[in-house]
Amino acid sequence: MTYMKFVFIHIQKSAGTSFWTMLRRHKTKDKQYKGINYLFAYPKHEKKWIKKMEKGVRKNYFRYNFIRGNFPYQSVLFLKKEHDWKLVTWIRDPIDRLISNYNHSVYRPTPHKEEKNLRQKSLEMVEKMDIVEYSKFMSNFTTRSTGHNPKIFDFIGVVEEHDKSIKRFNNQFRARLPLQTRLNVNEWEPRVEVSQELREELRQDHLEDYEFYNKVIKRYK
Repeated sequence: MTYMKFVFIHIQKSAGTSFWTMLRRHKTKDKQYKGINYLFAYPKHEKKWIKKMEKGVRKNYFRYNFIRGNFPYQSVLFLKKEHDWKLVTWIRDPIDRLISNYNHSVYRPTPHKEEKNLRQKSLEMVEKMDIVEYSKFMSNFTTRSTGHNPKIFDFIGVVEEHDKSIKRFNNQFRARLPLQTRLNVNEWEPRVEVSQELREELRQDHLEDYEFYNKVIKRYK
């Protein structure tokens, strides 16, 4: 991989954990590139990090070459425009992502102590919702972070085209990330069941996300 820096907007339950794990473990023969010094800006540092970005307090972040977080692209666009960082993200069919995130939030085993302390109120609120309420709460979640123009990004991976996405990333950035590597996949029971009729109902809460998703998926067909 050539020496470059990445800012990764992580959309939950869209293969983000798999991708950033592969990327930070990536090895290369390039003497300039001895691994990734990364900042994990979500969830522990997210609010503080975004506030600093908005205030223009940016100098401490140039020691990193990989920044990951669930923040709006506007907060980090200066890294791309002014310093040639590569802006990347992964997306997924919006309803599949919604259902997976709901299962992850409601039915998963007890979260890590740090995460539980940081997000306890949020978790308790979500646990009281059914999938219809949760869909409205999370409406157009992806485009809240990505905006509506895929051309802003240097790379967008798609979960449904996982291997093609990795191949495209490898070709574009001269990388050697492995195929068929997926982490943090929901495996526990029980799980919410969603009929096709209900999926169509939920879809109305995510029309902007579907418009963005459809623009990107065409690149892989």
